[in-house]
Amino acid sequence: MPCMACGGETRPRVMLYGDGHSEAVTPNEILDLLEDDMADADLVLWVGLSFKQSASVEYFRQALRHLRSAGRENDVPLVVLNPDAEALWNLRTACTNTDSLPLFQVEAASDDVLPALVGRPGLDAENEAEPSHKTGAKDRGADGGGAEGRKRPKR
Repeated sequence: MPCMACGGETRPRVMLYGDGHSEAVTPNEILDLLEDDMADADLVLWVGLSFKQSASVEYFRQALRHLRSAGRENDVPLVVLNPDAEALWNLRTACTNTDSLPLFQVEAASDDVLPALVGRPGLDAENEAEPSHKTGAKDRGADGGGAEGRKRPKR
């Protein structure tokens, strides 16, 4: 579809399979920053991603490659923040060699979790309530094995 202002080609800001224009969605400069960020990261949050699309899984793989090349893959917690219990399962089944990673899931909405991470809970002090989400538990099970993380969550 042509642009009404200039007549040039328009496209949605999503990656289309095989279109050869991924640079328009994620510029190479951003992917270069990913390598630098992984060298210094203390924690990686994957916010709102379902990992149902191959593009989001590929971003995870790229980040993991950078962590591995820096020898930091076991030192940097990787946290999937998504209220859908299947997000981590989708990621684990799309990737290999993730069983030994410090990979966690927080099953909650980002609006509930992110303000608390920066010290600004979204709730008033007068109306404070316990959030209803799981946090802090690795999906690998008590013995460190990966079987629990590979079981499809019940809906």
